Amino acid sequence: MRLIYICGDVAASLIGLVLFSIARYLFRPEISELYGGYTAFLESHGVMLTLMFFPPFMLLVSYLTGYYMRVESKSRVDEAIRTLLAVGIGTLAYFFVALLNDRMPMRRIQYELMLMFAGSLFVTVWPVRFIITTLIKRHRAKQPLKRYLLLCPADDVTPPGQELIEVCHRYGIEIGEIRALGNDIKPGEFDGVVLAPSAIGSEEMQRAVHSLYSLNVPVMVSPDDRTVLLGTVTRFDHVIEEPLVDITAPYLPDAVMAIKRFTDVVVSAVGLLVFSPVIAVLALIIKMQSAGPVFYSQERIGYHRKPFMIHKLRSMVVDSEADGPSLSSDDDPRITSVGRFMRKYRLDELPNLWNVLVGEMSLVGPRPEREYYIRRIVQRAPHYTLLHLVRPGLTSWGMVRYGYASDVDQMLRRLRYDILYIQNLSLEVDLKIAFYTLRTILRGEGK
Repeated sequence: MRLIYICGDVAASLIGLVLFSIARYLFRPEISELYGGYTAFLESHGVMLTLMFFPPFMLLVSYLTGYYMRVESKSRVDEAIRTLLAVGIGTLAYFFVALLNDRMPMRRIQYELMLMFAGSLFVTVWPVRFIITTLIKRHRAKQPLKRYLLLCPADDVTPPGQELIEVCHRYGIEIGEIRALGNDIKPGEFDGVVLAPSAIGSEEMQRAVHSLYSLNVPVMVSPDDRTVLLGTVTRFDHVIEEPLVDITAPYLPDAVMAIKRFTDVVVSAVGLLVFSPVIAVLALIIKMQSAGPVFYSQERIGYHRKPFMIHKLRSMVVDSEADGPSLSSDDDPRITSVGRFMRKYRLDELPNLWNVLVGEMSLVGPRPEREYYIRRIVQRAPHYTLLHLVRPGLTSWGMVRYGYASDVDQMLRRLRYDILYIQNLSLEVDLKIAFYTLRTILRGEGK
């Protein structure tokens, strides 16, 4: 689906550029006198460079505004606003690169050309996006409704107001069954859960929600005035719809997630290039000091609970977990001398940059754990599953506070800060965590 939008934007941008070139050719007589014909002008060096490089630039701008992040649930009003933003940025870029140094009899002509450029882009890009979004919405409207379970307080299992049922239908939700809070729900039994307004805020609901997290399905609420005033509901941005929000999915702004991923790719690619000599030297030392492979790979659980192999420079002896999974400690005898040095400055994690580059990890995010420890953590803290809503990271808020965990209790203490990170995810928080992580590395305080 995302590819459809990308192809549409490329085609629309090219058409918009051609329209602007025609208008520019007709608007400025000196161009027609210089080139003698529109075809010659269109084949000129400047126009060809614009046709070649501007559409990819517009794709990058649209991506960084978050336009391609949640294509399955677009708002057409939000789409128009993001298109205006992308066109505005693209117009300014074109002005500073192509128009600023042009010799023109009057400065007014430059501004008129900018308006022509912006108008040509908007009247081609936005209609294409609008048509694609409309067709997708119509197709989704024909799909079968998802089957949800409605949970009510134990003393009130009668259906709630008809208004909530109507809201659910507008969201493509069919209330398949009504049960009392506290009843067991099997994984895969329903596509999601809706909590009745009368259940929100009760102690019974608090106990039930923790068990619902482990189902890995949306848990929707239609909040009452009390929960809205207390700020206990995730952000809602659909203006004309009734509020129905997923309390298991924290609000993550599209633009923030797009910029975060773009930063991950750039920094990890540069980091691998810059630190490749360091990795090569450390690999040679590891090989000389102890027998066994240079790199150590281990399965971890990542984004959306997908397993992946995390890669590190080996800092322990071979077969260090022959007796089963075991966390390391400060005086762990399994750690080699070079491994202790690498852990002190976290150099053993440099190969993690590859995991970041391919999208399995992020620079900042909750540290990924093994399935063995996740099962033990979830028994005591079912909301741990919320960490899988974002990509795991090289460093995290919990890592800054506690460093590496040596037992499950420390993992649980670190979990508090990882949950806070998800609830307060922003570029500013990422920069603060990166700063304190860098300070830890430079001071050699890694464990």
